Amino acid sequence: MLASPMVLPGSIVDCGAHTGGESCLYASAQPNRVVHAVEPLETNLNSLRATYGGWLPNLRPMLGALGSSNREVALQGPRTASMLIHVDRRPNATASGRTLSIHTLDSLFLGGAWDGETLAFGHFDVEGSELDLLQGAERVLRRDRPLITVEVDLKNSNFARSLLQELETLDYRVHMVPEICGLHKDCRNLICVPAERRASHAVTSVTVPVHARTYNSTALISVPLLS
Repeated sequence: MLASPMVLPGSIVDCGAHTGGESCLYASAQPNRVVHAVEPLETNLNSLRATYGGWLPNLRPMLGALGSSNREVALQGPRTASMLIHVDRRPNATASGRTLSIHTLDSLFLGGAWDGETLAFGHFDVEGSELDLLQGAERVLRRDRPLITVEVDLKNSNFARSLLQELETLDYRVHMVPEICGLHKDCRNLICVPAERRASHAVTSVTVPVHARTYNSTALISVPLLS
């Protein structure tokens, strides 16, 4: 995908990088691109650095998360630091004092740490906080028009609808990959393409069955799919 003409020159952001498997793939496949690996769990980031940091100079790990506003948030519980959806968004530290820095993509690319770069591809696997992330990326998405991927839980129809509405507002066309991603049977990857670039690339349409409880309907939903 990264060698496709649909991916413009610029940097890659892998948010929810975990221990760096996909970030490493991007960085090794595209050595001339900067790959920002954003991960909220320090143990995962340390593993990424230990495994890949010495031989992939274009891989740039960052401890933190992406969201709709720049803020410091408290982390609750021994395991919740690995998922942004379980982060307490109140700007007060817990008794443990563990906090996490959340950044907007707009602030990083427009005058921040990544100023001077453009966004070519974004892989956003943030455990249910995809909408929050996109709301903090509207300016850079309108400026750079990158190809992006997000995950969506089809069981959560309200969230899925809000996410699709946000992407429509940003003038993206959404293509669902008809296979389960992750551990949940209702989770799907969405490939999101700027509307103005869709016409020059082959796109087909497939019919994807969904559970009646997902959309309160037994109808099949026709979803565009990248060929």
